[in-house]
Amino acid sequence: MIFPFFVLEDEDEDRDVERRKNPYLTGAGLRWLIVIFVVLVSGALAYIKLVWEPARWPLHIKGDLRAIHGALFLYAEQNNDGLPVAYTRTGTGVLTDAQGRPACWASQLSDYISDVDHFTSPAVPKEWGTPIAYRERITNKLSEATLSYGIVSWATLPPTRTYLMEKYQVLVAETISNGKGGSYDPSPLPGGVPDGFLIGYDNSNDQPTSASKFVTRLAFIGETDDPTKKQPVHKGGVLALFPDGRVGRLLPTDVIVSEGTLQNRWR
Repeated sequence: MIFPFFVLEDEDEDRDVERRKNPYLTGAGLRWLIVIFVVLVSGALAYIKLVWEPARWPLHIKGDLRAIHGALFLYAEQNNDGLPVAYTRTGTGVLTDAQGRPACWASQLSDYISDVDHFTSPAVPKEWGTPIAYRERITNKLSEATLSYGIVSWATLPPTRTYLMEKYQVLVAETISNGKGGSYDPSPLPGGVPDGFLIGYDNSNDQPTSASKFVTRLAFIGETDDPTKKQPVHKGGVLALFPDGRVGRLLPTDVIVSEGTLQNRWR
């Protein structure tokens, strides 16, 4: 009869222990939960920044280039089918404002484009782009935008007209200023002006010549001196806009200025 008594006594003690247990997390448990949460959030943010956002860059850039195409041709409609000049020239080089920002073709499009954010590629670091000044449509206030796209120099020289351009000729493409990131820029503009707004040639910033071999400032980077072996700043190649509004991909070997061909994208 004694044995059952002790069994009942142990069961009562177990119930008392269970009742005294804290139904909530202990301090140590809460700290571990916070650590796990922070790790999960950090991993998710890293995935978004390193994988998800770059995967969407080409789609974003295509939207930018199509918006620029629309603005260029709205401008052309009001300017005898001509394109805006690549930049305003002075006796010593490129006209800039007091902050050293060049007056270039994109500055002239601010009234024709829906949002100046379309001038900025998410794949090109801001410090590699070209700071430009433009006047806001409503307030006429002078503001700044970052330009990550360059226009092919010869296309802006008179008497070029939009209807004279062939559909296979590049009009605008992703660019980088002043050789940053190892981009190809052997003929910088005078005075160290940010020059990513212009796609020129290895021996000229105007018209190509018979000696021109490569185009410059496209968003291919790398330490090699051979422009055909540099890598695009994002996966999928550098994106380019053609006169018919089509957006295509350029590979490193596409920087070559071919001679004697009927279809030449750079002449």
